[in-house]
Amino acid sequence: MASVNVIKPKARLSNSNILFLIAAVIFVLMYLFAIISFPNSFLQFQTFF
Repeated sequence: MASVNVIKPKARLSNSNILFLIAAVIFVLMYLFAIISFPNSFLQFQTFF
């Protein structure tokens, strides 16, 4: 049986995919920091709409 690397070679990330990944990680970290810092404002439904 062939190894996994022979069957499916590893695809490299393009520049746009790396940029999107960095932006997504920063967004998630900032969102979690906001939830931890201001927990009461995230419990109100009208905060979002």
